[in-house]
Amino acid sequence: FVPYDQFKNIEFIAEGGFSKIYKATWIDGPVYNYSHKISSRQNNYTVVLKKLNNSSNISSKELNELKIFYELSSKQKYVNNVAEYFGITQDPNSQDIMIIMPYYNSGDLIHYITKDFYNINWNTKLAKLISISSGLSQIHKLNIIHRDFHSGNIFFNETLDKFVNYTTIGDLGISKSATESEDDNNNENYGIIPYMAPEVFQGQKYTKASDIYKCWHSDPDKRPRITDIEERINEISNNGHPTEIIKSSDIGPVTKNNPGAIYKSRPLSAMINSAMSLRSSRSQSEKVKRKFEDDLIEDNDDGRNIKRNKLYEDEEYLTKEIKLDIDTNYNNNEYITTEIDCDI
Repeated sequence: FVPYDQFKNIEFIAEGGFSKIYKATWIDGPVYNYSHKISSRQNNYTVVLKKLNNSSNISSKELNELKIFYELSSKQKYVNNVAEYFGITQDPNSQDIMIIMPYYNSGDLIHYITKDFYNINWNTKLAKLISISSGLSQIHKLNIIHRDFHSGNIFFNETLDKFVNYTTIGDLGISKSATESEDDNNNENYGIIPYMAPEVFQGQKYTKASDIYKCWHSDPDKRPRITDIEERINEISNNGHPTEIIKSSDIGPVTKNNPGAIYKSRPLSAMINSAMSLRSSRSQSEKVKRKFEDDLIEDNDDGRNIKRNKLYEDEEYLTKEIKLDIDTNYNNNEYITTEIDCDI
């Protein structure tokens, strides 16, 4: 725990689905070396304070990020390309908990690409991809599922320091071990819809394959493992024949055409359940419609073509709209067919 008065120059910079993000200067700074009971600190170090919404009554849920990071760092000697966490502090006004972590001066993936798209060369792009795949690979190797993996949770820094890599995967707030995810009875789903795997919308549990979906197959069994992706990117990187990036109106950063859209993680279970219910209703309606159409018989009588429904022997029935083609002028050689809609 770090006292709040250890931070100065606190400024609001962003808001996520479950938190507000502040940039600040940590006066004493984090410990980078501890020897013979003497600690060396990085004084006046720039950090992020992530204030968790409505967290004044602290619980293990609010501190899940720290729990996952502890699991990572305790099980693996060196954790690269996964966000560091320094500890917590507390807002003296709201009493909300604030998680302390490094500040990434190039922002997230969207900001990084938008800011300097045409000046990022091929080798740099591949190096970033390798780092991203390496970070997710380390998470998966320890049997942890990120569960909220998207461009807003991938961070970049212009320079290396003792705590920050060039490329980092962050925001482990809703991450879980694969075992815990399978046994979890809490059906709440969080995320950004375009980045969520389709099986999650069908009521299935998160898996490692759900983290991989973002640009891959809709069937989780047909998606590559992150280790396969990492290996493939390394092969491309070692190929030695970089692709030239040419300026074109067809490629490059795209301006958001819907500024009102939601690009931050949020609870989605209610929306998913509603969509599943609607889908089930439509599916049932289609089955009834097909059965109904199969029961339609066609009679030909004096040149008239009438489609009528066979009588059902059981007492159960559904209201359906059927179409009857009735010859309204069948005494003439040339006649007009009128379509009449009847609700039965």
